[in-house]
Amino acid sequence: MGVTNFPNGVFASPMIGAGRLSDIFASGNIYFVNADASRTGNGKSPDRALTSITAALSAMSKDGTIYVKPRTTTASAQTYYQEDLVIPLTKPNISIIGCGATYGNPSNLTGVQLKPLTVAGHLITVNGAGLNLENLRLTMTGGTALADKCAVFGGVQSTSIQPQGLTIRGCIFENCDKSHAATNVAAVAVDTSQYVFIEDNFFINCLGGVGVSSITGHAGRTVIRRNIFSGGAEKRDCDIIASLGDAANGMGFIVDWNIFADILPAHSGGTTGRWIKITGAGGGMISNNMFASTAATGANQWGPTGTQTIIPDTTFFVNNFAADLNGIAAQT
Repeated sequence: MGVTNFPNGVFASPMIGAGRLSDIFASGNIYFVNADASRTGNGKSPDRALTSITAALSAMSKDGTIYVKPRTTTASAQTYYQEDLVIPLTKPNISIIGCGATYGNPSNLTGVQLKPLTVAGHLITVNGAGLNLENLRLTMTGGTALADKCAVFGGVQSTSIQPQGLTIRGCIFENCDKSHAATNVAAVAVDTSQYVFIEDNFFINCLGGVGVSSITGHAGRTVIRRNIFSGGAEKRDCDIIASLGDAANGMGFIVDWNIFADILPAHSGGTTGRWIKITGAGGGMISNNMFASTAATGANQWGPTGTQTIIPDTTFFVNNFAADLNGIAAQT
C-alpha cells in the first residue's frame, strides 16, 4: 500500500494519537480521503481514496481511522474541505487525522482545513463515544445564520448521544465568531462532559473557546491542557467557561499549562469578559497557567467574583502566573 499521495506519509501529525495505535489491530478499518483525487475508490489505500470525510464515515465501522490529505493549493481549486460531519452513535472510537503540516503562516496554512457546508448545524456533531481528532484546522465562516453553532459539539448524553471520551489534539480553531460565552456554545462545547481531553490546540479569535456544561449534573472529568488562546480582546468573550454541577458529580475538571496570550477578553456584546469562568459546586484544579494581563494583580481579580477569572472555592487555583504591567506575580 503506497502512501506517496499523502505528505510525509500517514504519520504526519507530530503527536502519537489513538488513531495510529488502534491501526495495529484494525488494519481493515483504515480509510483515506483525498478530495482532489482524479478517481475515487473504496478508500482503503491512498491511491483509491474517497473524496469526502462523510463518505469515509459512512463506509467504516467502529474503532476505525480516517486519514485526510490536504486540498491542493493551486489558485483555481478549493483549498479546504466543506462538510458538516456527524459522528454516529453506532460507530464509537473513530479517529480523524489530518496529514501534512497544519502550522505555519496563518494566511497560508497548508494542512487539512474544514469549513461548514451549511448553517443548519455544527461543523462536527459528536454522537458517538471516543472520537479522536488530530491535526485539523477547523474554521467557522461568518454570517448571522451561524449564530450558536460550534466547531465541535457533543450534546447531552442520552440514548442517542454519548459524547464522552472525546479527544482533540493538535488542532487549530479559528474565527468561531458566531459562538458566544455560554457553556453549551463555544468553539468546542460538550454537555455532560466526561473523560474528555482537549490538548495542544490553538484557539484564535473564538468568542467562546472551550465550554463544558452540566445540564444533567455530570460535568467534570475533563482535562484542558497546553492550549494557546489568542486573538483580539474585542473578538473574545470567554476562553474557558464551565458549569460543573453538583459536588458529587462535577469532579476532576483540570485546566493546566495553558497560555492565555492576548489580554483579557472584552467583546462588546459579551457579558463574561473573563479568561476562565467556572460555576457550580464541582471541584477540580486550575494550575500552571499563564495570563497576559494589563491590570495590577490582586485577590479580587482571581476569586469567586474575580474580574479576570471566576473560580469557585471548590476548585483549586494554584501556581498560575499573571504577566501584568507591574511584572510577573504568582496567583495562588
